[in-house]
Amino acid sequence: MFSPRFKQTSDLIQLVHAGLNKKLVKAMDPYFDKKCHGLGVEFPKAKKKIQAPFLGWFAKTHGMLAGNIAYRLYLRLSPANAGITRSLEPSELLAVSRAVEVLYPELTITHNETDGLIEINRIYGLFEAIKDHRVVNYTCSRCGDAFIKEASQASRNCPWCALSSRVGSANYKVA
Repeated sequence: MFSPRFKQTSDLIQLVHAGLNKKLVKAMDPYFDKKCHGLGVEFPKAKKKIQAPFLGWFAKTHGMLAGNIAYRLYLRLSPANAGITRSLEPSELLAVSRAVEVLYPELTITHNETDGLIEINRIYGLFEAIKDHRVVNYTCSRCGDAFIKEASQASRNCPWCALSSRVGSANYKVA
């Protein structure tokens, strides 16, 4: 059986390959460079600049939808940290990112595109914002479901209700 430190380093290497930027990897483990020296771990270069961890993408309805989907998937994968009282473990971030990619590929930004709404750096930033109470839980005034939104945001409806009032159906709801 591998040690927990080896597992964490292995998960961080997988996060690098999934596109997590160097600054965020170092925030998760300040000694990552020293641990991986000589292993040939290189941070991938994106062809287009993805503005990642800040929450500007989350302010719009579709961004809030993608963020809420990632949050709900995380709650299913890690119910013990439902209140987001600690930072995500590398394995949790990897699991949420992969789940979003597999279940909702139309929402995902890949390394070489900027067409989607969410990717691993944005997921990390979203969960850090939840931990710091910049993003809070709220109850939808229309359907009564819980959802997350920026603390300063005036929206009273969840993104599913906001979209269904525009389009007539809510296709992305994750129970």
